[in-house]
Amino acid sequence: LRDLYLKDLTLIGTTFQEDLVFSNLVSYIEAGEPIEARKALNEAMRPDPNNLAFILASSEIDTALGQHQSALRRLKNRLSLSPGNHPLTMAYADALWQAGLPHVAAQLLKDQSKRKPEDPGVWYRLAEVQGLAGDIVGLHQSRAEYFILVGALTAAQAQLNYALKLVNNNFTQSA
Repeated sequence: LRDLYLKDLTLIGTTFQEDLVFSNLVSYIEAGEPIEARKALNEAMRPDPNNLAFILASSEIDTALGQHQSALRRLKNRLSLSPGNHPLTMAYADALWQAGLPHVAAQLLKDQSKRKPEDPGVWYRLAEVQGLAGDIVGLHQSRAEYFILVGALTAAQAQLNYALKLVNNNFTQSA
């Protein structure tokens, strides 16, 4: 996700900044230095604090600092302006996951998988949060979707077989 919103800002659009501003910001985030990242972000966002890339980066920094409610509030507010926005939805799901709310993240990602069924990243994240939420059948089904999309059909079949063993004689789930 970070590649989308910071390393290739041409996809989202941004106000002009020196390359060093963004490279510092990305470097600090990737190095796990959220305090330095926050300083770099504050400098970068001066001309356009409502830019989507900056909203996403700020939420990621909040999460790294353990300020989960701040990240969730910022992302939820922005999603209310742009429902279904893919980068925002994925960031919100990640923030929910990090905040210890995998069941909420799973529901959000299930909805997103209907909007973006061809995105392997949605299925990968969905499988992860389903596992954390205790939905093991869902985990295997989502992994199968992921493996199908990346062309690993043998792995997809194995995941479906694992799910089938778990549902036993429950016809509605195995259908």
